[in-house]
Amino acid sequence: MMPQPRSCPICGNSRDLTPRRRSSRKTLLAGWQRLYSLDVADELKDIREIELVECGHCYLQFFLPLSMAGSPALYTKLEPFEWYHLKEDGSASREVLWRVRTIR
Repeated sequence: MMPQPRSCPICGNSRDLTPRRRSSRKTLLAGWQRLYSLDVADELKDIREIELVECGHCYLQFFLPLSMAGSPALYTKLEPFEWYHLKEDGSASREVLWRVRTIR
């Protein structure tokens, strides 16, 4: 497997990236099952570990590898969850932010 590029998907910065957290495939699968009763093994079939990284230029936090973006099927599975939808003002609910922090 080729190394993944390590640059911000928004501003392209590759010099000032700060690792924030790493999670193994096993931990992610268990978290999705525990929180949502969803099996996401197919979504992570080639992923061994993900890393949350923060860009020191634009402060975007994003996950590496970038190739781990969810499929349309995953987002269809999330549709029934009320917390998945943005509020009218376009902001995320506190529950969404809590759930992101809970999967470790």
